Amino acid sequence: MDDGMLARRLLDVHGMNPVHKILVPTDLSPGATRAMHVAVELAATFDAELTLLHVLPVPADIALWYAEGLSWPLDEIYPAARREISAVADALRKRHPKVDSLLGAADPRTQILETAKEIGADLIIMGTHGRTGITHLVLGSVAERVVRASPVPVLTVGDSAARS
Repeated sequence: MDDGMLARRLLDVHGMNPVHKILVPTDLSPGATRAMHVAVELAATFDAELTLLHVLPVPADIALWYAEGLSWPLDEIYPAARREISAVADALRKRHPKVDSLLGAADPRTQILETAKEIGADLIIMGTHGRTGITHLVLGSVAERVVRASPVPVLTVGDSAARS
């Protein structure tokens, strides 16, 4: 059975409608990169639009941290991040032409869910870091929080290196 047929059977088994728009939030880590490769294969299978979203995390209490006239250095970070996510989108377009990219600066979970709604995503595919223990407790899991709050299905893809 080829990947396309497997993907269609997976959707049939879970009662999902055909996928037309896929959102792939990415921090450009190995787990996120693996998720992008899975997403581009599914997008090509369903001839779906694929949107990459890279979110620059901005602390919620930024006003308190930078109250004395200091500014969050988005002016420096934003152009570099835009170039990086655009380059990734260009590379994926060689495998599937319907790839777009977006860049945001906010709380990642909030930005992912808002973007999914704005673009009308049928599916979110995102990588996981596989953090456990105190690291998970302190840093949390954006993927876990998105899965819990998302109105559309979320496919999480683990980093194969994290399983070794």
